[in-house]
This record gives sequence, structure tokens and C-alpha cells, in this order.
Amino acid sequence: KGTALKEGNSINKSLTVLGRCIKALVETANFPKKKIQVPFRESVLTFYLRESLAGNARTTMVACVSPAGSNEEETLSTLRYAASAKQIKTAAKKSEDPLKAKVRELTGEVEKLRAMLASGQGRSGPPAGGLQSGLGLLAGVGDRSLHELSEEEKVAYLKELEEQMGLMGMGG
Repeated sequence: KGTALKEGNSINKSLTVLGRCIKALVETANFPKKKIQVPFRESVLTFYLRESLAGNARTTMVACVSPAGSNEEETLSTLRYAASAKQIKTAAKKSEDPLKAKVRELTGEVEKLRAMLASGQGRSGPPAGGLQSGLGLLAGVGDRSLHELSEEEKVAYLKELEEQMGLMGMGG
């Protein structure tokens, strides 16, 4: 009997701490400038749920209620709990490896440049002096858009992108 009592107390403590965490997260959502400490470490349950409740995740909570009149108090308590949990606002973001993102970005840029060269005034070939002089041209490009570049600058830029992709092991 002592074990069941301890387990019941532990469950009640975890649910109480979960309620306090939900309340703190709702306050954080309503008052973003206010620094509120969320007590995730006070319970094993909330420690495991911290990423689901406040992290980079989309979470669904299911509230079980009973239509029986004898369970009215418990049902109302559960509905209040669910209503407060519904007010938690999180912003889930797509997790992506920065290296893969850079490779994807460079691949897209290489394809765009190839298409521009193919549909442009024709290919004039690489700039005289090889890749190094082409990279020198790129140093002067600055913040200009791709449409403002000369054919030589476009070719040099494309070669530099292919070289960077080669260094990343992606080929071009």
C-alpha cells in the first residue's frame, strides 16, 4: 500500500508541475518581454515534455472528459486545464543542417547561372587569365545583382560556385 501512495503522490506532483509549466508558458506567450522561469526540472514528466511544450515542435494534447454527473468536477477541471494548454504559443522552425542548406543554396545558384548563360547572348568563354582573374572580377562584384554582371563576371562567378561545391564534396 505504501508504494501505491508514493506513486499517486508522484503523479499528482508531476501533474501540478505540468500545470505550473503550462501557466508559465502562457504568460510567456502573452507577455514576451517579461522573463518568466518555467519549472521544467521540478518533475520528470515536465523534464521530458519540455521540448514538446516549449521547443521546436507541434504538440497535441487530448483531454478526456466524462458525461456522467458524478464526474462533473473532474471534467470541469480537465477542461480548464486543456483551455490553458491551448493558449501556449510556440513557433516551430524547420531544422536543417547549415552545410546542407548552403549546398542547396549554391546548387540553386549554379543552376540559375547556367540557365542565364544558356539563354543569354551566348557564351563568351572563361575570362582571359583563367580562374584566378575571374575570382578577381568577383571581388569587385559586391552587392550587384546577377543581371548587372558582364558575361565574363557570370562565368567567373559560376566557376567559383562550382569550386566551392567541389570543396564541399558535392561536385558541380
